[in-house]
This record gives sequence, C-alpha cells and structure tokens, in this order.
Amino acid sequence: MSFETLLDGKRYYVTPHTPKTTMLQKQLQNYGEFLGFIDSNKKADDILVPSQIKEPYDYILIYSPNHDRVIYKSIKRVSQEKKLRIIKEDGAKYKILDKPPLQFMDNFIFTCKEVFLSICARYHDIFTKREKILFISKSFIGSNNYALFVYMYKQGLPVVLATDNKEQAETLAAHGLPIMKLDSWKFYEILGKSAWIIQDQGNWNGPFHKLSAHQKTVQLWHGIPLKRLNVLRTTVYDFHISPSNYVNETALAKVIQAKEHLNLGYPRNDMLIKEHDDLDLALCDRKLYDLAKERFENGKKVFVYMPTHRESLEDSLPPLDFKVLDEVLDKIDGVMILKFHAFAVAKLDTSKTYENLYFHNALGDIYPILKYTHTLVTDYSSVYFDFLLLNRPIIFYAYDFEAYHTNMGGFVYDYETYAPGLQVNNREELIALLGQEYPPKDISFLKSRFFDFHDDLTSRRILELFKDKNG
Repeated sequence: MSFETLLDGKRYYVTPHTPKTTMLQKQLQNYGEFLGFIDSNKKADDILVPSQIKEPYDYILIYSPNHDRVIYKSIKRVSQEKKLRIIKEDGAKYKILDKPPLQFMDNFIFTCKEVFLSICARYHDIFTKREKILFISKSFIGSNNYALFVYMYKQGLPVVLATDNKEQAETLAAHGLPIMKLDSWKFYEILGKSAWIIQDQGNWNGPFHKLSAHQKTVQLWHGIPLKRLNVLRTTVYDFHISPSNYVNETALAKVIQAKEHLNLGYPRNDMLIKEHDDLDLALCDRKLYDLAKERFENGKKVFVYMPTHRESLEDSLPPLDFKVLDEVLDKIDGVMILKFHAFAVAKLDTSKTYENLYFHNALGDIYPILKYTHTLVTDYSSVYFDFLLLNRPIIFYAYDFEAYHTNMGGFVYDYETYAPGLQVNNREELIALLGQEYPPKDISFLKSRFFDFHDDLTSRRILELFKDKNG
C-alpha cells in the first residue's frame, strides 16, 4: 500500500519526532492532513505527548527503525490498534505495516530469552570464572567493533562477535573468526557467561538489565558527532570510550549514559596508521585497497568520497554527474572511491561503468583504504574528524547545508570553525577543486581537542583497561 492510498483524505499523526520523521513528513505533506508529532521526550507546539492525542484522527504512523516495537506498545495504550501503522525501511523505499509481524509470538519468545539470560548470568556468577569477550553488531559490523575484535583475537583472547548480518558473518567465518548469530538462543547463553559485552552503536536494545553486576558493558560508539544525537535512554553502560575529554564534555557524555567516560581513542583509527594484515582487511574491498595503496605509494591521486547518511530515502544520492566526474579524474590521473549508504547504492544505475570511479561496499570497512587516500571528500560525516589524524586535505561538499542543518536541529560544533578544509556548495565547484593543490591548514588545534592520542595503540589501551578491571 502506498502513502497516497493510505492517507488520501485522512488525518494522521507521526511518532516519534526525529530527523527521520521530519524528513518523512516533508514527503507526506501532499497527503491527507498532518496533525502533529507525538513524542514523550520532547516539547514544542506541534509535538504532543501520547495523553494529548485528540480525536478525530485516522492513523498514527510509527517510524523508528530500532524502537518501533516499544513505541507501538506504548501508543496502543491510548489509541485503537487498528489506527496504528508501522513504517519500515525496505531497501530504498518505505513499507507500511498494519502491526508488528507476529507480535504475540515475538514477545513471548523474547520474554523466554530474558528468563534464560537471567538464569545463565546467575549460574556463571556461582559456578564459573567469566573470561569470554562478546562483541554485538546489529545490522552491520561497525569499524570500531571490528578493529578491537580482531586485535583481541590476535592476542589469543576468547572473543566472539555476534551479528545478524549474514553476508558479513559468512565473510568473517571464512577467515576462521569466531562468529555467531545475534539473538539466537546460543547468543543469550554466551551473553550470560561473558565478562565483557561491547558495542559501537546503540541499535541493539536487548535485556541488559538481566545481566549480572559482575559483567561489564562497553560502548565504543561509531564516531565523533557533528550532528545532534538523541539521548540513549535504554542502557547505562559501565564504560563509554571516546577519543578525548573535549568530545565527552561537548557531545557524547550528554547522550550516552555510562558510569565512566574514558578517553582512550577509537580502535578504527589504528587502521589509519598501522600496517595491515589479511584479518584487518576482511571487510574491506581488497581490490580497491590494493589499487589505492599502489597508486598512493607511487604519488598518484586517490580520492575517497564518503557523504553522511541523509535521513530521507528520497534524497540519499548526492547531486553528482558521474560521467563528468569520471572524465575529470581521467584528465588529472586520479581515481575516486565512493562509499555511499545502502539506500543510496540502491538508487545507483549499476549498468553504467566508469574508468576512474569505484564503489565500495556500503557496509564494508573502508578505514584501511583511508591510510592510502590523498584527499577525503565528505560533508557532515564523522569520518572527517578521524581523517584529521593524517594531516591531509579535506573537501567539504555541503550541497544541502541549510536543509540538513535545519533538519538536524543545528550541529554540535560550528561548521565554519570545525570543518577545516575547502567548503563547496555545488558539483561544479567540487570538480574544479579536484585537480588543484591545496595550501596546508593548521589543524593542530582541532587535533588536540578531538584526540588525546595520535597513535595506533587504541586497541592496546582498551585491552589494558580490561586487564586492569579484571584484576
């Protein structure tokens, strides 16, 4: 069913209020009558708490990739179930559901797994000494999680990585790495016996409250945020690890709840400096890695373009003429590796081929390639903070600055001050810059603020933390 069919002549609310739902609402503005957002945690003229919902209305649209089950359950207390519709991301499209599929059975199984986890955790409190280190990666395996996981595996530690990404799991299993299926019964058994549980995103909202007080949870997160984040209210971690005290004070400690916020660095940034082996490159496109390394070491231009994810599925591809870009790169003997979000990749015309443009797997790990990148092209992505460690040029292609800045409710850091590079607003300006040499910028001030360490020893520091806390 399309939005046009569902909402024609209808009155509706949207919940919760996030950048994703504000972008969705812009696409729905020609359908029906929008009554406002529903969100228990925010206040504004067009944002209501659930108890303020007023009749008459026809639908409440729920759009939250990680929390729709909880929101559905909460809204159902004040609304008729037949008026609730869940919106899902289906490739590069939206999908409308009448209700959570198999909700009763899902809830029953989840409750059983909670009980099972509680029993496992108490059993290992009494009868065993915990040693297992469990990494959790929902949807995709993040670069911080993977870098630390591989480092600890090489040290001979009893690690295991749980994921529901079948393709990446098969790739790592083929390399002999210990991988398991996320949310399986075996996973909950391992969760209950692990000494350390580590994530680098906040999208797995499992029953952390059932863990033992003797188990330790760690949130690595996935980068320094330029855009504002919502508070992660579901979990209080034992440790949150970031690259600097400044980042904690100005951004992450405000949204990630933890008993201790430690400034040890991001494991993925070790990949910008260290020498790589086969395990480091398991999730990286090896052909593109070899191409970038060979060209970089021979003094030839290697560009990487990594735009941040747009919250709108309709605007996921940047305004670029790939044919013209390919021709310009040919003239300057350069290549560009592009890494887009999966929604953007779904809109690419894969029938076209280029001589100097290469597309990296959307969920792959491009950080090893950044070591051999001459110039980074990005916009608001956290990757640019990390790239500061290499003291190389950055081009900021901010073609939708006003719209993006407004939708995100502003940025954490002033863009003019904290985006140290050449800023362009359209594709013509971007293409004109590619063949030029850029005067060096003094970024020492920014590096000292955002990074307490400028080395490839982050994973070692985190391991020392584990050893210290284990006694």
